[in-house]
Amino acid sequence: MLERLKNQRFVFCGLLIIFIFGLSSCGGGGSEEDDSSDTTATVSCSGNASQSPVTVTVGSACEQTSAGNGSNSGFNFFTFEAGTAGAHSISVQNVSPASANLDWQLYSDSGFNNAITTCTGSITGNETCTATLSPSTSYYLIVQNQDEAEVSYSLLITVL
Repeated sequence: MLERLKNQRFVFCGLLIIFIFGLSSCGGGGSEEDDSSDTTATVSCSGNASQSPVTVTVGSACEQTSAGNGSNSGFNFFTFEAGTAGAHSISVQNVSPASANLDWQLYSDSGFNNAITTCTGSITGNETCTATLSPSTSYYLIVQNQDEAEVSYSLLITVL
């Protein structure tokens, strides 16, 4: 009986150690910080001014600078995969200067021929619209700078 209790305690301690190390390797455990703040990752990306789209990740903000409007220089091309079905928010935000006029168009094909939706809601500033997307499907996005001057912005695609 005593030997059985020792074995159970050994197994329990081993599992506890594995659990603790498992939490620390995935960012959890040991900290009692408030995690209620926005945890959206922000990455720098270079949305191409040619029709070679840059891949962005749903749930990660993408910092971008767009040249002024002119022979394709006012366009940035992106692609992403919808991991889940349903409504997604596509947002061009943190626009600087705030008076800039940015629009976006979402396509179902890499040739940018089959438009799904267009977002041109405001004349200046942030543009956020929603689209209902299919799971495990690639989508293609053009963000267009309607202004002559250079504009910086964040692109964020989220599941609603």
